[in-house]
Amino acid sequence: MNLIESNTIKSWGNDIANSFQIVANNGYKSVQQFEIDSNDLEEKFIYEDIRDSDKFRKMFSELQQIENSPCVYVFEVVSNETSIDIIQKIQLMEGKTRPAIKKNFPLNSRILYVGKVKKCVWGRIIMHLGYHTHKSGKLSNSHGLQLYHWATEMGLKLRIHVYEFNEDVADYMEVIEKKFATSLKPIIGKETVT
Repeated sequence: MNLIESNTIKSWGNDIANSFQIVANNGYKSVQQFEIDSNDLEEKFIYEDIRDSDKFRKMFSELQQIENSPCVYVFEVVSNETSIDIIQKIQLMEGKTRPAIKKNFPLNSRILYVGKVKKCVWGRIIMHLGYHTHKSGKLSNSHGLQLYHWATEMGLKLRIHVYEFNEDVADYMEVIEKKFATSLKPIIGKETVT
């Protein structure tokens, strides 16, 4: 006896096809852009909620409006740093888990990173900024760009693009993220296989 019947797999295929048909017909639901100057990433945000700060309140307020939506987000470098400058700075980072550095990172890319979430994009952005804390109040040493811990010293300026998608594609965001990454060729992050 088969563990999963052919009709079940066909049903899954129809669900997936219907979800991607929404993307094929409509593209993304919305897109937002936010400017980040790493000089604004202060130590105080380790202890104070960055969402309440004057410089970041508007961004997080807008991101909280799409809290329940799946999103792809793109960190674009808008200052003059090169891929090599960025990689060298990340390699000097101590005491934190470093972002994944690609073996053959693109030398001319202006895209720092591409990521995805099923929901709560604002929480993931906090992690990338370097301020995510555990429930115990301890600063997270886990994944993410950890920008506060290396980018502030170089004055990196970034633009964050947040693409909101229909909730029907939440389970398939990895596919959409991969298409973004293959197209945009980010400097850091998981290797994409084409």
